[in-house]
Amino acid sequence: MKKIMFLALLASPLSSFAGELALDSTVLKVRNTSNNSDTFEVVLDKNVKNCFGNVIAFPSSAAPNKETHARAYASALTALTTGLKVRIYAYADADECKKASYIELTK
Repeated sequence: MKKIMFLALLASPLSSFAGELALDSTVLKVRNTSNNSDTFEVVLDKNVKNCFGNVIAFPSSAAPNKETHARAYASALTALTTGLKVRIYAYADADECKKASYIELTK
């Protein structure tokens, strides 16, 4: 039983190695690169956890594959054009605004 709970915690997006960076925020800007790297950035209006200038970066290295990174970029653009709220999550490091990989859109 303990082994199952431990594995569930590792698989859970709420594990201590990950964290929510933004919740119920509006995307104000989307940048296709950051310092000419394979990273895109979003600038948000509010509710950003310790991210300087409300900027969150999505490097391709934080995504599990190229397609997932492309879908995150498409989601960011969709949020920008529609005004939908976003939730942004970093699986690698809860306090790292430069390693996001998950974006969720909500009304």
